[in-house]
Amino acid sequence: MKTTIGSFKLLLKNKNIFFTTIALDALFFVSLLSIKVISDYFAKSLFFTADILSFIVYLTLTLLYYISVILVYSYFSMQVFKKINFMFKKTEGRKFIELFSMNMVTVSILSLIYIFLAYFVSGLKENISKTASLAAFSVFILIFYVMLSSSQTVFWKGSSIKKTIKSSFNALVSKKYSVIILQSFLILAFTALLVNFAYILLELEQNSSQSWILELFFLALSYVLFSANRISFYEAAMEQ
Repeated sequence: MKTTIGSFKLLLKNKNIFFTTIALDALFFVSLLSIKVISDYFAKSLFFTADILSFIVYLTLTLLYYISVILVYSYFSMQVFKKINFMFKKTEGRKFIELFSMNMVTVSILSLIYIFLAYFVSGLKENISKTASLAAFSVFILIFYVMLSSSQTVFWKGSSIKKTIKSSFNALVSKKYSVIILQSFLILAFTALLVNFAYILLELEQNSSQSWILELFFLALSYVLFSANRISFYEAAMEQ
C-alpha cells in the first residue's frame, strides 16, 4: 500500500487523469455554491413564523438542501472514482443510485455522531467548553473525512452498504489505515494552519494581491495533498 507521497508520484505519472479530476472537483464546488445561492434565495423569500407549519416547511427545505448536496457529491465522486479506476485498470464500479444510498446512510450516521459530540460538549463547564469544543470538532472532522473516504472506496469495490459502514468504522482503528489516517490528520492540520496564516496576512496587509495569491497557493497545495490522500484510501480498499 502506497503512502500519500507514493500516491502523489502516481498522480504525476497520470497527469491527464489528475487534471480531469481537478475539473470534476472544481465543478463539484461550483455546484455546491449554486445550491447555497439558491437555498439562500428561497430562505429570504419565505416568511417563517413561530408555528408548526413554518417549522415543517423549514425542516423540509433543510432536508432538501442536504439531500441535494449528497446527490451532487455522489455524482461527482462517482465520476472521480471512474477516473481512478481507469488509472489502476480496474473494472469495479457501482450505479449512481447505489452510491447515493450509501452516502445517505453514511452522512446520517455521521450526523448522529456530531449530535452526540455537540450534546457532550454542551454539558461541560464553561471554562473548558471552548477547548473541548475545538477538540471535539477536530475529532469529528477527522472521523468525517476518514469514514467518507474509506466508505467510498470500499463500496466502490462492491461491498454491501452494511459491510461498507462496518469497514468504515474499522478503518478508524485499523493498523492497515493507521498511516493514511495519520497523514490525513497532518494534511487537515496543515491546511488549517496555512489558511489561518494566509487570513492573518490578508488582515495585516489589508487584502493585498500578494496575500490573496499566497492563500490561493496554500489552498492549491492542500488540494494536491488531499488528491494524493484520496488515492491512498482507494489503494487500501482495493487491497482488502
